[in-house]
Amino acid sequence: MKIIPIHKTNSAVKNGFNVTTSYMDFDVYRKFEQPLLEEGWDVIVFVPSEEEDSDRITCGNALISKTA
Repeated sequence: MKIIPIHKTNSAVKNGFNVTTSYMDFDVYRKFEQPLLEEGWDVIVFVPSEEEDSDRITCGNALISKTA
């Protein structure tokens, strides 16, 4: 199982998605990861870096709307 957060893009913020407020806060994923581990799943938690989001190099940024 791979847990991927919603990236902090202009579109995500504009549409009110609850995105991680810090790129150093890994505890936010624990509540999703722990039950999967307890059920025997292998879990990978992907935490983006600020550079990935700001440079728009993540797969979540593949579709970008124009900004005015």
